[in-house]
Amino acid sequence: MVILGLGGKTGSYRHATGTARVISHISPTMLSTLTLTLYDGTTLKEAADRGDFLPLTPYETMVDLKELICHIRVANPCIFRSDHISNLLPLAGVLNKDRDKMLQEIHEILDFLKDKHNG
Repeated sequence: MVILGLGGKTGSYRHATGTARVISHISPTMLSTLTLTLYDGTTLKEAADRGDFLPLTPYETMVDLKELICHIRVANPCIFRSDHISNLLPLAGVLNKDRDKMLQEIHEILDFLKDKHNG
């Protein structure tokens, strides 16, 4: 299980690529993602309220997911799911086989979010 957005704005790329490196080394048979949700009364929510932790926007969360998938290189097939209700885009496939298909889906939602944000 991977939590998207855990690195916040300042550590997003490092978190995604570092997590991908660990996953690649472990080469699990199954992997899924959740998107970080900040809850009242938690240390991370308090840090966000103070401005010490900057959570990702939906667009940035999709970039986080893209970087994760781009950098994972597993030795054996890995069933990948990003279908929890916390996730913006339901995504499913097998790594490494379906990487390009999943990345295409991510790029489509990124284009939509970019157009929506700029329009």
